[in-house]
Amino acid sequence: MKRVALFFGSFNPLHNGHLAISKYIIDEKITDEVWFIVSPKNPLKSSSVLLDESSRLLMAKKVINNVENMRVSDVEFFLSKPSYTYKTLDYLKNKYQETEFYLIMGEDNLEILPKWRSYDSIIRDYKIIVYPRPDFNADSSKYENIIKLNAKLNDISSTQIRDLAKSGKDFSHLVPFEIVEDIKKFYCSFGA
Repeated sequence: MKRVALFFGSFNPLHNGHLAISKYIIDEKITDEVWFIVSPKNPLKSSSVLLDESSRLLMAKKVINNVENMRVSDVEFFLSKPSYTYKTLDYLKNKYQETEFYLIMGEDNLEILPKWRSYDSIIRDYKIIVYPRPDFNADSSKYENIIKLNAKLNDISSTQIRDLAKSGKDFSHLVPFEIVEDIKKFYCSFGA
């Protein structure tokens, strides 16, 4: 059975931290593949700084489409909105019955997991890969099925990248080179 880690996110924009986590998961053979699930609208986040879904998907595809064992999915674009993780997981589990799905999240999300819709079924039915986040040390011992990564902490945030782009400062070291010009174009005109 193929093992696939699902990396849900706005990817507003995708950055080198996302790629480093995914590469670590594959290199350590935790899963065979990582799928980036671009979320059109996160029910727990404000949409006031969210670039449109098509632009975020386009940038993610530019980066991921040629990376071995990784792919980008727009599955949530076609499911009911807002995007609830448990619904997407159920859909994928039914569609790809020969695949074991894992969920990737940062310690910051693990800390607020009880706010997620149907979080108890997620924690029961899926293994969750948790990566370190600055200023968080979530207690994973209260949940089963947690795989805590012993990866290097990547202190990169999409907010930081948007702020740098808006102010005209260099952010190119934080993102894949394929999307540097897109970020300048999209976020400067969007107002970050």
